[in-house]
Amino acid sequence: MDDLEERVRKTSEYYDIFAEDVSKRTETRDYSRWIDAVCSKIPSGSTILDIGCGSGQHMRTFASKGYITIGVEPSSKMRSLAVENGLEVFYGTFENLDRLPLQRVNAIWCAASLLHVPKYLLNEVLSKIWSLLQCGGVIYITVRMGSGCKWDHYDGENENVARFIQLYNEYELIDCLQKSRFQVLCTEIEESYWGRPSKWINILAARV
Repeated sequence: MDDLEERVRKTSEYYDIFAEDVSKRTETRDYSRWIDAVCSKIPSGSTILDIGCGSGQHMRTFASKGYITIGVEPSSKMRSLAVENGLEVFYGTFENLDRLPLQRVNAIWCAASLLHVPKYLLNEVLSKIWSLLQCGGVIYITVRMGSGCKWDHYDGENENVARFIQLYNEYELIDCLQKSRFQVLCTEIEESYWGRPSKWINILAARV
């Protein structure tokens, strides 16, 4: 078991320090296919919750398409960048979603954020996400493929500045989603071109 407060604190501190670098890197990854896929599954003008929204690039894209957007972000620096752009963002994490003042939404967007949750908490977190979705609502997840977990120093070499990364196997992630009452609609393995060489799992699923 991990120390939740320490894990969240250290990971949030990492993004506070490297907020600008991470935001620029996020902009180089093409999410357009998955943004369009989410939009095709929900009514126009409905609400999308972005968990781990960072500085809010994806929230702004969804808002430009006419959707209502709400963000959840533990990093104070990332959150302030999003708020500066007029976005509604709550301080929070995957683990405390059930304690935030959130209503059910039509879609939940988890772009490179669920990987900060250790595997032993995945089923519990997916249950919280399921409860926040309207019936038939969809969730998009992208996480790095691999096994095990680690403290990552990608943006700097200071051993005291690191973020927690959980790697996932495609089939175990699908299995967890199905056991959590989600129907997997689409999966794809993507090769990284915006950072270090790695494979990413993309999944679109619906609450059933």
